[in-house]
Amino acid sequence: MIIKKCLVCGKEIETFPCEPHKRFCSRLCRSKMMPTGKNAHNWRGGKIKKTCDVCNIEFYSFPSQNKRHCSKKCFYISKKKDKLPLNVIKDEYGYIRIWSPNHPKLGKVNKYVTRSRLIMEKYLGRYLKSAEIVHHINSIKTDDRIENLKLLNRSEHARFHQLRNNSNKQTSIP
Repeated sequence: MIIKKCLVCGKEIETFPCEPHKRFCSRLCRSKMMPTGKNAHNWRGGKIKKTCDVCNIEFYSFPSQNKRHCSKKCFYISKKKDKLPLNVIKDEYGYIRIWSPNHPKLGKVNKYVTRSRLIMEKYLGRYLKSAEIVHHINSIKTDDRIENLKLLNRSEHARFHQLRNNSNKQTSIP
């Protein structure tokens, strides 16, 4: 047996040689010594300051919550401003998503699927495969006319954007 002193209260502690890490006599003493709040070892961040898209009032929310509005009132005002029904949202990338909970290929944003994908599926008469991507020809993400949509696989889509980005870089150099 090894006898040590508690780092907080100085009380003697009896420990075994296999417990060299024991430094406190109780959980209460341990909690007094451990940092709290932002200094704690398990701090994952807290609420961050954001600005409402409608009324420009600052509000706080967790980073994992993609909130853009300070209240439900501002949320509904923005829906009216965008002229979108309640089962339709505009995601952070600018795509319009429609609530379809029974769709086999659900998006990242809860049970919403991009409108362009639904339009292409209706045009083809089948569900799209996960490797198929709907590309907007004019690069306007909200223009979901069938004339503006093109069905590509992942490699074709990546190659198209790579070629477009390379041509933009070459034309911008004098």
